[in-house]
Amino acid sequence: MNNYTNAALPYPDASISILSLIAQSLMAKKILECWMIWISVDAMAVGVYAVKHLYPTTILYTVFLVLAALGYKEWKRLTKTYNWDDFGQVYAPTFRTSISCRFSTKLR
Repeated sequence: MNNYTNAALPYPDASISILSLIAQSLMAKKILECWMIWISVDAMAVGVYAVKHLYPTTILYTVFLVLAALGYKEWKRLTKTYNWDDFGQVYAPTFRTSISCRFSTKLR
């Protein structure tokens, strides 16, 4: 890539972009592991932007990193709170109503 671009860190920048697209597609499908990818993307971005001396952007991605960790924690809590059937439907224990959500980690 060094032959085709003058970017300072082309591979980390490309990795951040590709992993962001993957995480977003998993999030659209409501798959729990999307948060782990977001955490890794944000950690990489904090490092890249700190190296480039883009400190406001570094602070922004640090906030995103904290939010991704909180999102993972919340989604993980929801997988323990609700009952799952074999088709990815979750049933609230109190209301017994179906919520159309799908996580790849299902409780039995």
